[in-house]
Amino acid sequence: LQRSIGLTNEEALLAIKGRTTSSFDTAKFKQGIEYAAEELSSGIDLAFSYFKSSEKSDSIEKIVLSGGGAYIPNLVEFLEKRHQVKVQISNPLSFLQYDPGLFGNLQPESIAALLTVAVGLALRKIEE
Repeated sequence: LQRSIGLTNEEALLAIKGRTTSSFDTAKFKQGIEYAAEELSSGIDLAFSYFKSSEKSDSIEKIVLSGGGAYIPNLVEFLEKRHQVKVQISNPLSFLQYDPGLFGNLQPESIAALLTVAVGLALRKIEE
C-alpha cells in the first residue's frame, strides 16, 4: 500500500485507521486497498470452494471479519461487492456482559474485532 500510492509508513498506518489529512488522495487510497483486498479475496474464493465441496450447503451467507484489518476503510464494501454476500465485523462483546469502564476512554465496540481470538480462548473449556 505504501509503495503503490507513495505513503510513508506513518501516513499508511494513519490512513488504514481512517485518519487522513485534507490533502490525502482518497480515491488513490481506495484503489490501493482494493488491490490489496483482491489477494484476500482470492483466499476467500478458495475457502468458499472448499466449504461448498465439503458441506451440505451450496451457498455462503456471510463473511465475518475479525482483527485489526477488519477496520480498514472500504474493505467491508469491497468484499461485499466482490463476493455478493453480507460482510460484517466481528463483535464478540455483543454476547458478553462486561463493565465498559474496563476499557477506559475507548469505546468497546470500536475495538471489539481485535478481541475476537482472546474472547474465544477465554470462553474455551479446559479439558483435563
